[in-house]
Amino acid sequence: MPIEKIAVAMSPWLSSRAIMSSPARRLLASLRIGICVLAITVLTFSMAVMAQEIVVLQSTVSPVEAPPPSAGVTPSQTVVADFVTMMLSRHPALRAADARFNAVEARARGAARSLYNPTLEAEYEDAQNITKSIGLSQTLDWAGKRRARASAGRADVDAARAERDIVRKALLTELLTSLADFQTTLELKRLSDRRLQNGDEFFSLADRRNRAGDLSESELLTARLALAKARADNNAAKGALSLARQNLSGVTGESREIWPLLVGVPQGAPLSVDDVQKGALPELVFARAQSDASSKRIKVAKRNRKPDPTIGVSYGREGTADLVGVRASIPIPVLNSFKAEVDVARAEATAAQETYTDIFRRMQAQLTESRRRYAATSEAWRQWSASGSQPLSNQRVLLERLWRAGELGAVDYLIQLDQTYEVESAAIELRGRLWRAWFDWLNTTNEVNEWVESIR
Repeated sequence: MPIEKIAVAMSPWLSSRAIMSSPARRLLASLRIGICVLAITVLTFSMAVMAQEIVVLQSTVSPVEAPPPSAGVTPSQTVVADFVTMMLSRHPALRAADARFNAVEARARGAARSLYNPTLEAEYEDAQNITKSIGLSQTLDWAGKRRARASAGRADVDAARAERDIVRKALLTELLTSLADFQTTLELKRLSDRRLQNGDEFFSLADRRNRAGDLSESELLTARLALAKARADNNAAKGALSLARQNLSGVTGESREIWPLLVGVPQGAPLSVDDVQKGALPELVFARAQSDASSKRIKVAKRNRKPDPTIGVSYGREGTADLVGVRASIPIPVLNSFKAEVDVARAEATAAQETYTDIFRRMQAQLTESRRRYAATSEAWRQWSASGSQPLSNQRVLLERLWRAGELGAVDYLIQLDQTYEVESAAIELRGRLWRAWFDWLNTTNEVNEWVESIR
């Protein structure tokens, strides 16, 4: 529920002048202060995310999960590192990338070898005299086609290697992001279960009070509607959890109920965009290698236009006379000069160069904005941890005590109870966005492999 609507809905209760006991007044006053602090906190970290401020601050642990703070590596982080490494070692997409690299490497080795093999010739003729001869011929790489093809093959290998690196880091990022999404939806599902249980208990108590004449029909209807909404929200949470589990099972190829969970929030601060070695990013290495290979294929096409001569020698006998022969031949490029192939290679080289420029611009923008997203989300989490992470269960206990004591109406109780669950849900989602922003930054800067190794 938006903060503005919550504030409007709470205003009748906050301005209530019902007569109550002094202890209840003090309890109610402390509850009002707590609710106001939570509302201000939610508004503050929402504005921080929208502002996208580039602020690099130290992260802290989640108040929702409440793990102990630690500057080092936790056992769960080690489990996550071992898990993702094991998944990658047998992932079919990575094996396919390895196979494609091996194919390109083998093709490059073939391109570096001689184009022509020698030809062995034998001739036998039985006429007036018997003629027998044997010869050997060889087509010569007169234009240097082999060197041009070998150079283009090496560039293709560089491109295939970069493509394999892209596949690996993309898989690693997808796996880590899927773990973070699963953890977020799992915590939201557990929170929804508690909200449903609370709503069911409240409706049961409200129904008993209504039958005893202590609760009006309108308030009972409000409790029934709140329970129906809690059930619908719980069903939506189950669906989101099922989808997250499906994505995780799809990327890992495993179906399980228990997955390794990320602990706390990301540690450390991202580099400045200017400090990132852009030339080493796999996307740019791949585009640059493709551009280089396309440029070298222009030379290959030009060399292919030049005909290669064939020379041969032979020896034989015709009757009792010895025969020695020498021959030479060369194709005449009259019907096809192969100029079109050169034009094709030039056009492909231009396209590859423009593609590199496009990818460079996109990577530059991705570096800037991914860092900005992480910094803004990290700042929002810091503000939440500093001012809004007090236990929300205490607020719910206070609300229940006030309602049971008759100092708080059913409508006001449900409004403020929903607010506590909305705040806790927002905190869980914020931590999930923080992990996603962190993995997006690691993927963009090609540091995701180093991060996994660092948490071992």
